[in-house]
Amino acid sequence: MELVAQEIAQHRALADAPLLLEEILQHGETEDDRDENEKEPISEKGNQQVLHGGRLIATYDMAEMGQLRYSSDVHFSAVSPDGDDYEWLDVKVLERLREVTYKELDCLTSQCGNIILNSLLDGLCPDLVASRAAAVKAEEQAGSEVLNTPLFICTLAMPAMPTFLHVFEPRYRLMMRRVLEGNRQFGMVMYNRTSSSQSDLGPVPFLEYGTMLEIVNYELLRDGRSFVETRGIGRFKVRAHGMLDGYNVAHVERVEDVPLAEEATVEQRETTMAREFAESHFRAHPQTQLPTDIAIETLSTQQLLDTCTAFVREMREASAPWLRERIIQVYGEPPEDPALFPYWFASVVPVLEEEKYVLLRTTRVRERLKVVYSWIGRIRGQRCTFTIPALSTMAPKQLNGRGGRAAEPSFARSAIQGLTSAENRSVITSIGLFAVSLPRIQGEDDEMNMRDAEPKGDYAPAGTLWQAPARNDCCAMIGVTFLHSSWAEILLPA
Repeated sequence: MELVAQEIAQHRALADAPLLLEEILQHGETEDDRDENEKEPISEKGNQQVLHGGRLIATYDMAEMGQLRYSSDVHFSAVSPDGDDYEWLDVKVLERLREVTYKELDCLTSQCGNIILNSLLDGLCPDLVASRAAAVKAEEQAGSEVLNTPLFICTLAMPAMPTFLHVFEPRYRLMMRRVLEGNRQFGMVMYNRTSSSQSDLGPVPFLEYGTMLEIVNYELLRDGRSFVETRGIGRFKVRAHGMLDGYNVAHVERVEDVPLAEEATVEQRETTMAREFAESHFRAHPQTQLPTDIAIETLSTQQLLDTCTAFVREMREASAPWLRERIIQVYGEPPEDPALFPYWFASVVPVLEEEKYVLLRTTRVRERLKVVYSWIGRIRGQRCTFTIPALSTMAPKQLNGRGGRAAEPSFARSAIQGLTSAENRSVITSIGLFAVSLPRIQGEDDEMNMRDAEPKGDYAPAGTLWQAPARNDCCAMIGVTFLHSSWAEILLPA
């Protein structure tokens, strides 16, 4: 306030014209000097003073004289012969007061304020201040301004979707403590299981694209482990990386989708070219099927989304295990936004994470929906039928086969495709293991049938075929193999 008083004094002499200041009281104010029982509403106008120096300086002087209440307003009237109210002086004084006020506040909130606070803390707890200063110095030396994003190398996370973590390794415990003290954000990347080269990074232990996660809930257990609930807030690409106290840190670049205008232009060009190709294809080869990639490109982005959401409804009505109620409670209902639907679908569908990883590096909504569409075709286990809307030169809307009907594959061809499919590899393996083990099981069953029919030890009564130990081991092996296959997700009831 001393600086303010100095500025007022310097500018007071610049104006000689008098001003009439009338105090305007707020409704309901009462006189302070009256007895409590005699308080009555006072008039709207309070004190009046004729002062010099412009409106700001005159108001300051009236308040300093004690003639202006804190909640009152002021009415100004020029009483000079020429009617000048010195508005230019008010503007000049206001600018100077703003400058000196900023300087005073900067002093209190920066160096001067820190000096006062540090001296106070040094006097109260000097040992604690010294140890904290040493810890801060060590943390600053270990960190880096460039590699400022901690990386959790674990699993695949999707933007806008929840990810749940059980943190038990000491290095990640330390990382989580630092993340909670900071902005509560860290990067999640997948293991590079094949040690493949990741662009300029080389064969690093993680894949270069990841998801930025933000901690939503954190539960610390008594033994130091923790349960962490996070949500994806964006995608990134690792540009450089290093190590900090046992865990990876990185310099990342945010991955964004292309602008909507560019997305719409690309969609229009793709659908137009694909439909023109379809027309010429069926004119030249009316009995052949349209290539799958061309058939997908004939669909608009909205049609791709509608087809995918319809498949989700179909699977829920069929009680698919990967769409049970508890999963929907965690990940929510299918989003109507085509930019978010692929992330939701990838979070619930039983597809390899390496295939889902493609979504993180794709910068076009339409391309992500195409990936999801291909997964749906594979889950259905049959050749997809594609519909091209608004093709005036083609009477049938169905593109596969003559007359708009999809060509049915023969039984032999379907069987060969099923047996050689990568999705069925685990089931075929279990059947082969059963066939190899069958002679040994049958021999042991014959031996047991020759024994006495009384129970002995942990064995079942003789002659009970599926409770023989050898048969139990083989059944367990087949069951585990089956449950780890994608067939279990499709065939088992909810």
